[in-house]
Amino acid sequence: MKQLIDRTKWNREDVFQYFLNFACPMFTVTTEIEVTGTYRYNKENGGKSATGGFFLLSLHRLMTALNSIENFRYRIENNDVCLYDVTHTGPTIARPDGTFAFSCLYYYPEYEKFRCEATKRIAELKAGKGLMLTPDNYRPDISYFTTIPWFSHTDVFQPFKGGKGYGAPSIVTSKLKKTADRVLMPVSLTAHHSLADGYHAGLFFKKAEELLNKKSII
Repeated sequence: MKQLIDRTKWNREDVFQYFLNFACPMFTVTTEIEVTGTYRYNKENGGKSATGGFFLLSLHRLMTALNSIENFRYRIENNDVCLYDVTHTGPTIARPDGTFAFSCLYYYPEYEKFRCEATKRIAELKAGKGLMLTPDNYRPDISYFTTIPWFSHTDVFQPFKGGKGYGAPSIVTSKLKKTADRVLMPVSLTAHHSLADGYHAGLFFKKAEELLNKKSII
């Protein structure tokens, strides 16, 4: 479900118009967040076969954080701004042969429901070939996600199609940094500056770290 924003009363109208026609209206913020709680929860409760693994646990918590902030559920549609009730996620799914597929995983607040549906869809994508695009990959209420497990990143620049775009945010994570008592994860958030600012990115990272450092199912 979505609702149309009344831009005559919207407190972002000036900012929206200012950035809308930039050649690249997207901005990216990268930082490290502590994920010790989620990492230990996964290790101490049976790992991937029992919990869905760190990938799904962290993805769900990141999407919970993203959904908690209204600005990341805005989308630009025909020069209007719409607010969706929920944003789902479209992570890239890697295969052993070095190729990958694009996915659409529906977000549910209940982790077990999310895990069951996501596990089934990921298995289908890993068994297939090519990008395996479906109409769901082009949903306006999707947010994008990818993880780079081979190295830790400090910045990222992603490809975007030309034009104004519709404002879907994107999250990138990479190789964990482990010390004796802490686990850190690099996280990048890319968003449309007409719809969100550094303030909202800060809210996202704060909420994400709060959730990812919990040693329990949220």
